[in-house]
Amino acid sequence: MIGKQLGYLRITSKLGQGGMGEVYRAEDTRLNREVAVKVLPAEMADAPERLERFQREAKAVAALNHPNIVTIHSVEQATLVESQGPGDGAAGDTVHFIVMELVEGRTLDHLITERGLPLDEIFDVAVPLTDALTAAHAQGITHRDLKPANVMVTGEGRVKVLDFGLAKLQQETAAADATQLPTEVLTQEGLALGTLPYMSPEQAEGKPVDHRSDIFSLGVMLYEMASGRRPFAGDTTASLVSSILRDAPPAVTELNPELPRHLGRVIGRCLEKQPADRYQSARDVYNELRGLRKEVESGATPISSAALPAAPAPKTARPYRLWAVAGLAVLALALVALWLLPGGDEAGPAGIAEPPSAAAEARQMIAVLPFENLGPPEDEYFAAGMAEEITSRLSTVPGLGVISRKSAMTYAGSTKTTQEIGRELAVDYLIQGSIRWARSGEGAGRVRITPQLIRVSDDTQVWSAAYDRVVNDIFDVQSEIAAQVIDELGITLRATERGALAAAPTDNVEAFGAYVRGIDYTVQWDAESLRQAVSLFERAVELDPGFAAAWAYLARAHAQIVHFGFDRSESRISAAREAAQRALELAPESPQSYQALGMYHYHAHKEYGLAEEAFAAADRLRPDLPEVLEGWGLVQRRRGRWEESTRNMEKAVRLSPRDENLLINLGSNYVYLRRYPEALQVLDRCLEVRPDAYWCQNYRWEAFVGLDGTTSRARKVADALPRSGMDIAVFLRYLQAVLERDYERAVAELEPADEIIEAGAVHRPTSLLAALALSLQGDSARAREAFERTRRALERDLEQRPEHFEVRTSLGIAYAGLGRREAAVREGLRALEAYPLSRDATWGPDLVKDMAQIYTMVGQPEDALGQLDRLLTIPSNFSVGLLRLEPWWDALRDHPGYRELIEKHG
Repeated sequence: MIGKQLGYLRITSKLGQGGMGEVYRAEDTRLNREVAVKVLPAEMADAPERLERFQREAKAVAALNHPNIVTIHSVEQATLVESQGPGDGAAGDTVHFIVMELVEGRTLDHLITERGLPLDEIFDVAVPLTDALTAAHAQGITHRDLKPANVMVTGEGRVKVLDFGLAKLQQETAAADATQLPTEVLTQEGLALGTLPYMSPEQAEGKPVDHRSDIFSLGVMLYEMASGRRPFAGDTTASLVSSILRDAPPAVTELNPELPRHLGRVIGRCLEKQPADRYQSARDVYNELRGLRKEVESGATPISSAALPAAPAPKTARPYRLWAVAGLAVLALALVALWLLPGGDEAGPAGIAEPPSAAAEARQMIAVLPFENLGPPEDEYFAAGMAEEITSRLSTVPGLGVISRKSAMTYAGSTKTTQEIGRELAVDYLIQGSIRWARSGEGAGRVRITPQLIRVSDDTQVWSAAYDRVVNDIFDVQSEIAAQVIDELGITLRATERGALAAAPTDNVEAFGAYVRGIDYTVQWDAESLRQAVSLFERAVELDPGFAAAWAYLARAHAQIVHFGFDRSESRISAAREAAQRALELAPESPQSYQALGMYHYHAHKEYGLAEEAFAAADRLRPDLPEVLEGWGLVQRRRGRWEESTRNMEKAVRLSPRDENLLINLGSNYVYLRRYPEALQVLDRCLEVRPDAYWCQNYRWEAFVGLDGTTSRARKVADALPRSGMDIAVFLRYLQAVLERDYERAVAELEPADEIIEAGAVHRPTSLLAALALSLQGDSARAREAFERTRRALERDLEQRPEHFEVRTSLGIAYAGLGRREAAVREGLRALEAYPLSRDATWGPDLVKDMAQIYTMVGQPEDALGQLDRLLTIPSNFSVGLLRLEPWWDALRDHPGYRELIEKHG
């Protein structure tokens, strides 16, 4: 293989064995960087079941993204080409392989000494390790081969969990025989899967396992890290299995009295033989270890039997951080983008929103307010376009913080003073002005523009000017205004930066007008608005095929239509792809192009890794753009990385404090994290910006129910919604009536809606919602007729759209209402399989809730309670308040498990 070419990869050296494949160092000739490649041997690729497992390994890892989990890049196959000379493998062979980022370090088994690790190093490894497991388990993935050899510490000291090749995505059988120690048993049904010394008892016996098996394996590792020895031993496979099943190892504090006794308690509980007796989640272990670490560092926790040192010695660089690393190549996030992204080898870790630097915090802040339109109302867009383009140009200036257009536009027609606006936006300067476009009579075809630069602190006019130009010079005027403002602020620009400031997006005024009007439609999430946006952007690029920004917005509008389920046809997806590609070809150095690419990957295909790489590229070109941070945050939360997502959203809101959509997204993050007071604070700000924001009211309703566990304040939210056919308003009023058990009113609330209510993850036939309310009311005849009507419609729909998980989950509920238990469970599980939590941590919980509802309706309370427990354990918009109030769960209330859920999560 050495010296061979695999497509764009040139193999340079062999690194060793990784999981079930050989690992090579390779040069990515497209991005000019080194990567690692895991290759499936030819004899294994010839076996379909082994190829399937190899692909399953890739799928498992690709579903995860966490700073302490190595994540897969791409799974490919290519023909081997001889490049530099002879080596392993023959030219012309078809090779299956995974492309990975090259990361070097030492695995944990090489770091643990005979005496174990120092206490601070135990925490340095154990805390991020348990955090990584928490993230994996939240996505429904069990490692099943956790051991020190699968945990790497990089040269910088970062912990990385490797090789999720044995991850349990669903209940699977295993295969292969084994007789050696340590061993992997990988083939026959009923046999264990994993490496024997670190197996849980249930794993060693070949029984079904879940995430608690990983917690046992974690306990074995913690024991070894703390004491230098494993808790279970044996000279043969049989004796080792017997030890795992029966032996109670001595406490680590007996082996090392200097350890905190609470650490021994944590490890001991991880090693309980029965899964039910262990910690029930990795998050619990993480919280224990993190809390214990704080106590130890503060001196609050006594050591088992040794005196505390007078004061801890200053930390120095640990040996494993000084090694010139030569180790196993591992997986981490990289990009095989649809198109080549420049500068990829300079990218930092994708998705991590670092706090702003001191320099960034000290930079001057400015906002461009909407220019006053002195012409007829139909020219309003032209005035808006002036502010839009000046904002865009100033955003290219290093060292200047620019409030987004979305926030500034909320002051159109405002009577507030400049100082009031400046305080609300937290800016130092404001640009405002007026514009008149003379279309007829004397001066026809000319524009008059009068900009002003205002210093907020003392309400002083720093600079003003008057421009009277022909309309086609409008773009030159925008450049002159931006340049003059920069000079007045005392900012010095390089020649290239001056060039960026002067660059015009188009020289076609009509195309620019269509573009600006289209942007206004993209901030609304209904089908008609998005289709109108597409029409306007298409007009813009028809008038000017070289208008890169319009192509970028066109791609985003198409992709939004796909994302919200209004049109998921291949032609719509192709239109989004082609527009994004065109934007990138025209403007490869524009952050807008990469923003469009990221939204295409996210909205059209849920390709989160590629989306994040595109956002990273945009951020490198122009850091801290609110739209980029928002897109990044949206993808991160889809991947279950809620804290990172929230940090990016918070940062974006600081830069765009009156952006309605940003406030809604940040507020919804807080709702999913069950941080209800913070959610209400942000969502109230959203209502100040736009009192009729439906989605803002939706999340306020959820926050009130979650916070109070009552319907009183939620009712005020529902009552404030206008009586229109807007789907989210109809659905919210329906839910309010259901919570108040006024089922006749619930059915009546559905009357303004179409046949299908579509609102975010909600895709419900109104007939199904009516059937549920009638069933709860006890009107069996009308309920059955409505369930039957729903079934017929959904079965027809499913024939046309078999990929629509929303149709399947609704059909499952309809089957349950008709008493068709097996069909109901089948469709609910198929929906979960088609759109699992591992694919989407934002909408995925809705399908889990639907599955719980199906199980409840068909009389499987234990299964229903299991789904509800899962739902309350992860971030979601389901709360204990809803569990108490929603009548769907009445059949569960006398079950002991229901009361346990309330106590556990309440």
